[in-house]
Parts: sequence; C-alpha cells; structure tokens
Amino acid sequence: MGDDGYKVFLNGSDSQMLSVTGAPLNGGSVGLSAYTMNLLPYLLQDCMATSDVFAGLEDNILLVKNDGSDYYVPQYGVETLTEMCGGEAYAVFLSGASDLSFTYPAPESAIATEDGLSRKAAAMKDYKSRAHNPIFNNTGESDIIIISDILGDAPEKGDQIRAYVNNRLVGSINIVKEHLNNTHAIDLVITSQVDLSNFGGPVLPGYESGDVIELRYVSNGQEEQVTFESDGSTNSQISLGKQGDGYMVTGSIARINSVHSTDFGISSNYPNPFNPSTVIEYNVEFSGHVSLKVYDVMGRLVRTLVNDHKESGQQIHQVVWDGKDNDGQQVSAGLYLYTLRSNGKTDHAKMVLMK
Repeated sequence: MGDDGYKVFLNGSDSQMLSVTGAPLNGGSVGLSAYTMNLLPYLLQDCMATSDVFAGLEDNILLVKNDGSDYYVPQYGVETLTEMCGGEAYAVFLSGASDLSFTYPAPESAIATEDGLSRKAAAMKDYKSRAHNPIFNNTGESDIIIISDILGDAPEKGDQIRAYVNNRLVGSINIVKEHLNNTHAIDLVITSQVDLSNFGGPVLPGYESGDVIELRYVSNGQEEQVTFESDGSTNSQISLGKQGDGYMVTGSIARINSVHSTDFGISSNYPNPFNPSTVIEYNVEFSGHVSLKVYDVMGRLVRTLVNDHKESGQQIHQVVWDGKDNDGQQVSAGLYLYTLRSNGKTDHAKMVLMK
C-alpha cells in the first residue's frame, strides 16, 4: 500500500478496529499528484494545526478536506479544518500542474503549538456554529463554493445564502460578522448524496453528479435570485462536476430580484370563519419535517393535517381542513386552534367553524 491513503467502507453496522504496527514516524515524505484528489494519512501521534502542517506550501495547496466537510483553503483564508490528527486521512488537491513531495513536520512541532491550536479550534467552532447550517446529516462527501463578494444591496448580519437543486436545499450559510469585516470568506458547503442501499443502508440526501446548483439570497425573509460570476463568465446556475470530490468554485454573486417570502409561520386560513372547509397557508424557513395539527379549545388533538417532510424555498404551502377529525367524523361548530412546528420553531393561529 506504500504512501497512499485509502477509503474503507465496512460490511455491516458495527465499528471495527484496525491495528497498524511499526516504528513511529520520524520525518518521511509522501508524493502528492497534480490534477487528482490525494488521500493523505496523518501519521503523527499528536494533533497539529492544519496551517502548520502545510507551512511553506500555501501556494501549492488548493484545498484540504476531511469527511466532516471541514476545509482548509489557504489562498482564500478558509480554515474550518483547524487541525489534523493521528489515525485520520485527508483529501488534498494541489493548486498547480506539478506533483509535490510532501514532508511530514517534525513530531515535536505539534506539541509546541498545542495551546495556539486549542484557541484557534475554539474560535473556529464558534464561527461554524453561527455561520454553517446543518441542513441534514453530514454524508461525508461535499464540495465548496467560496463567495468573494456580494453585489447589490449591502449584506447584513443574519442574511443567508442558500444552494438549491431543483428546489431541494443542499447547502446554506448565514452571513455573520466575520464575513462583513472580511476576516473570513463566505464558505458555502454543498452536501452531496451518498447511496448506501447496495450495502443495506440508507440513501443519504444531497446533490447528485450532473446536478446544477442554483444560489439564492435571503434577507428579511425575502428570497432573491442571484447570478454567479466566476472567471469572467456570469451564470444563474453552477455545475460542480463530480459530486463530493472536494470540488471548489470561487466567484461573486449579484442579487437580482425577489422570489418570495421564506419566513417560518402560518400565513392565514381562508375563509375564516368557515363552513364547510378552509384553506390554511403556511411557510417553512428550512427544509425538514413539518407538522400542522388542529386542536379544540381544551387542547385535545382533533386532526393532523401535515406530518411530512417539506421543502423550503417554494411557494407558500397550502392544506385544506374539511372540518373532520382523525376518524373522519364531522366536528361541532366552535373555535379551533392550529399549530405549525418545524425545525424547533412553532406558530399558532385560531379559526372558527360555523354551522
């Protein structure tokens, strides 16, 4: 197997232990090839800051990523991958056309930078908790879009940039103070699909090879279409090539026109009062599981109208209540409450059934 790194998928649901014996590493080098994603094993025992691991090679490294969708992109100041640790392998893509002989840093360097590493890791954990939105469970495969500039109305803290494939949300990032003061690039991570059905597992959601990405900008609950400019060309959609291979696209976006509201909540029901049925309109901020339930004034469940996964970024959702309970029986006239829940948020409204 030599100096190469390998991906291993286990047959079964149980974790396995792989033991490797030999003399501890003291120096040594491995070859990294141009125009391909290299898998680099980290062979030191102590963790080390990623920027220290590749110190002096910043111009040679395009990106480094792990299977947690963390990235080190030195040319754009992205270092959500703050450290590299023993027992892990990392994907490395070179920025030039020449192969590179990578030499592991001296083991004692990791110990010398331990305090600084802890502070950097804590700061980056805080940044990711505010900026990165966990749209769904991490699949271990991802790509990254680095947005260098936002044209149009000035961005504000709390705005968002979202990535869609056929109106399915596959990535989202919040605009935070670090983006506004240019201390951190806007690093929008796009999660790709992983199909484990051949191994008896699930299909983990994300975008697929051949899909094109559409970016949208969200401000004050309004979702806007954008164009993406990269390498002198302007497009409304982005093609990332082979999915999950650490592909990177850089460029700027221009906000062009409003699409629709994306605020979470109940819009209305009409007519109200009603007889015999009413239309309830609601919206969800993020794709995910949504429930919409009707209760009587005593708080007893009358009817579950929605209990399903819903996509954000679409037109306002609608559902009809015909005045019947979960057993199909007509309910009596009176006041009813209905509750919308999704992604930890809740909204309530009232309606009146007349006879």
